[in-house]
Amino acid sequence: MRGYHILFFLLKAAISIHLLVILFMGKNRQDWGYIIDETIFKLAIGLFLGFYFFVYPSGLDLEDQILISIAGFVILYDINWERIYQEIWQ
Repeated sequence: MRGYHILFFLLKAAISIHLLVILFMGKNRQDWGYIIDETIFKLAIGLFLGFYFFVYPSGLDLEDQILISIAGFVILYDINWERIYQEIWQ
């Protein structure tokens, strides 16, 4: 298994556990755990898409690699850093 396979397995496990907590304990999307979990997921997917397809040749056309990399950086841009800052420091 490659390193990113392990990363995605851990992400799937974290999302699944958090989903079960939301379903059975009645947490909502404003909960700090959900915010942190969503941020970690977006950060991992965004960095993977942004850098993996840009750095490693994957057999795709250059335009497709650039488009996938831009999509990864858009996911990173979508993270609400202000909300995370408020949850952690206040």
